[in-house]
Amino acid sequence: MDKSIITQINERHFYSRLEKTTAEKLPSSELLDLKDGVLYLVVHTFKSWDCSYTSSIFKVMRTWLDEFNELKDAWRFHITVYEMTKQGRSEAVDHMEGAIIHDN
Repeated sequence: MDKSIITQINERHFYSRLEKTTAEKLPSSELLDLKDGVLYLVVHTFKSWDCSYTSSIFKVMRTWLDEFNELKDAWRFHITVYEMTKQGRSEAVDHMEGAIIHDN
């Protein structure tokens, strides 16, 4: 997917999720790419995150798919979860990939 389209989608996502992220207890996320039918996302959390990574990842992915028609061609996902450390850096703590089941 063209990088300018990814940037536009990320900006729309950021502003649409800004208030909802805290209320719905969803971590922040970012679209990296949609390439060859694979949706690449990054999820950012903190050590104090008290929800299941698996549950949160699927909610985040569903939010992206439901809100952005440009991602309708995705049939697989690749998501990496990063956790912020006390030093202000982030470390990869989880990774999931698999098939996307689209609701009809």
